Parts: sequence; structure tokens; C-alpha cells
Amino acid sequence: MIGQVGVALFMLISAYFLAFSTSNPCTRLVKLWTQVFIYSFGLLVLFSLIQDTSIVPKQYRIPIHAGAFISHALPIIFNEYWFVSAYFVVVLLAPFANKLLDSLSFHQSIVLTVIMLWITFGWRLINPSIDYFSNLIYLFSIYLIGAMIRRQKQHLPDLRIWQTAIITIACCILCIAGTHFLALHDNIAQKLGYPINLLAGGEGSSPILAVIMATAIFICMVRNLPTKTHRTILTDFIVRIAPATFGVYLLHEHNIWKPVLWHYVFSMEQPAGIAGKALFAIISILVVYILLLAVCYVIHICITHPVCVFSEKIIMRISSTSHTITRS
Repeated sequence: MIGQVGVALFMLISAYFLAFSTSNPCTRLVKLWTQVFIYSFGLLVLFSLIQDTSIVPKQYRIPIHAGAFISHALPIIFNEYWFVSAYFVVVLLAPFANKLLDSLSFHQSIVLTVIMLWITFGWRLINPSIDYFSNLIYLFSIYLIGAMIRRQKQHLPDLRIWQTAIITIACCILCIAGTHFLALHDNIAQKLGYPINLLAGGEGSSPILAVIMATAIFICMVRNLPTKTHRTILTDFIVRIAPATFGVYLLHEHNIWKPVLWHYVFSMEQPAGIAGKALFAIISILVVYILLLAVCYVIHICITHPVCVFSEKIIMRISSTSHTITRS
């Protein structure tokens, strides 16, 4: 569930900054495509070179066929990362969605958003086998929420931190209780076609509770944004490492490297007791994140950023040339 909250927050932030954009998204999409290709294909090549060494455990060594190189060279098309593939299409459609919202009244925009949310989450909550739910529709519905938050700031509820905390805790309790109920009454769940993870996340789920949590957190943050921001060492540090954070996702969710990475994490001896295991989980997650962030920052500085800048220059040159030809 928490993972779905992160997905929703990422999409809400993106929608917030894209809410009024009607310009050509090609430059943005080329940067995204370039970054995903570098990680997807680069990690596959690295794996093929070192998989026979002691770094990769024997049970995770797999033959690399030509099809793997094709799919990892075109990761967005072949859905190597479900989120990136859906996000790519949403960004592609965003200018058209924004023009649609420009032409709609406030109430019409609300109705459209509610319809999309019902089709995406409500309908699926009643009937998980419905085919209308997809990764693309999932992210696009969240995009509409984020765009409406940006466009209708004056109509946002004034959520306080304590109110947001109550909403968050209530959603967590509902998720835990609902999942526990489905697990205990699996005969009822099977008859109704409900997966145990219906409220949590993953295949067959309706992550409406995660979206509610993320939306409440995001509205609270937007309502409490300072009117003036002052640069500090912390803000400079965050801005500097921010471009590498997406790389952490691309690295640890790589379908070949993911089991290898977590093999090393889970092979470590864990303390006894719930409290010890919880502390171990928190520390191990932080350590893994910091290490991956450091690796991705180096990749960003040495590879991703220079290649993206080069790609952007090529796009600008092509655009300028085509504009000149058109004028002629």
C-alpha cells in the first residue's frame, strides 16, 4: 500500500507542474526515454558480463537471449517498467488533457474527474475482474486529480497536518482490516472474485485507499507551501540529488537485478522479535536507498545528464531546421 502511495504522490507532483502545459512534450519524453534506456539496457549488459562471477548467486544466473536485449533496449514499449510505460503515455496525452480542462467549467471538470475515479477505482472495488482498470487509466485518473488541485487551489479544503494524519491512519486501518478479513474468509473472497490484496496494491487490486492518502498529503502540502522560499544547505542538497532519485527506481526495479539485490538484503541475519525485525527493516531500507542513491547520482553526473543534454540539443536543432524549412 505504501508503495502505491509513493506512485500516486509522484504522479500528483508531475500533474501539478504539467497542469497548464500545452506545449510539445517531445523534449521531456526524449529525456525520459534516454534515462530509462541507459538503466534498462546498461544493467542488462552489465549483468551479462558479470553473471558468471561470484557477485551473482548461481540461482539467479539466466541465459540472455536476443529477445532480452530487444526488450531492454525498448523498455517503455515492452513494459519493462510498468510505471514508466504508463507515465510516458500520460505525459504524451497531458497537453491534450489540459486543453480539454481549459474548455470545461469547474463543475464539468469535477464531473469528469469523478467519472474517471469511479471507472478506475469504484467499479473495480465492486468487481475486480472488470477490464477497464489498467496502469494507464490508473495514472491518468491521478493526473486529473493533480491537475485539478493546481487549477482549483481556491476550492481546496484547508487540511491541517493533524487532519491529514487522521485520514492517513484511517486508510491504513481500513487496508489492514480489509486485507485481514479477506484472508480469513478466503471462501467468500473467491466466490466474489476478490484477491486478498484488493485494498493494498498489486495485480487485481483497487488502490483507492492509497490514492486517498496521497491526495490528502499532497493537498496538505500545497495548502501549507510557504509564500517565499529561502535557499539553505538542505534545499540545495535536495535539488542536487533529486534527478538521481528516479534512477533508484530504475535500478532496484530492474527485473533481472531486483532478485539479486534483495537476495543480499534478505540473506543478512535478522534479529529476533517483532521490534528487532521492524528496526532491521527500517535500517536496511535506508541503507539500501542511500547506497543506490549514491550510485545513481554518479550515473546521473557521468552518463545520464550529458546524454540527455546532447539529446536535447539534437531535438532543438531538428526543430529549428524543420521550422526554417516550413517558413521557406
